[in-house]
Amino acid sequence: SQRKTPTAVAFTDEQRVYGLDAVMQSSSNPARTFTYVRDLLGLEYNEHNVAALKAQFFNFNNLVADERGYVAFKVDMQVAGSPQSFVFTVEEILAMILAQARAFAETQSKGSVKDLYLTVPSSFTMNQRRMLNDAAEFAGLKCIGMIEENVASAIAYGVDRKDDNQ
Repeated sequence: SQRKTPTAVAFTDEQRVYGLDAVMQSSSNPARTFTYVRDLLGLEYNEHNVAALKAQFFNFNNLVADERGYVAFKVDMQVAGSPQSFVFTVEEILAMILAQARAFAETQSKGSVKDLYLTVPSSFTMNQRRMLNDAAEFAGLKCIGMIEENVASAIAYGVDRKDDNQ
C-alpha cells in the first residue's frame, strides 16, 4: 500500500515538491532532489560517513559544509531568470518536510496541528535529537517528545490488539 509518504524534497525552478512527487523526479533532477536527509543530521562535513554516503548516493555530490562545519546542501536554481545558489542546512530541509507533513495532517484532520512526537533511531546522539527538535521549531511545530523507532513500532502494533485472555 502507499500509506507511507517518502521523506524527500526536490527543487525545481518554479517550486518545491515533496514525497512521491520528489522521488519521481529524482532521475531527471538528481542535483536538486534530496532523500535520506535524516541520515546526514548532525554529521560534520569532514566525517568518513559523509564520504561513504556521497559514494553511495549520487545526489549527495552537492554537499557542502555550513558555517558550523556540518553537512549542508547546495542548490543551484534560476530565480527571476538569473542563476542563483542557495545553501540549506539539514535542519532546514527537514523543516520543509515537516511543514509539508503538517499541512497534509491539517488538511486531513480539518484542524490545527501544533504539537508532535518524533521518532528517532536509537543510535541518534543528543546533538542529533536537538537538531531534529530545531527542525520541528523551524516548521512551526512544538516537539512534545521523541520516541525511539522500535518503541513506536511496538506501540503501534499493540494499540488495537486485544488480549485473548481478557
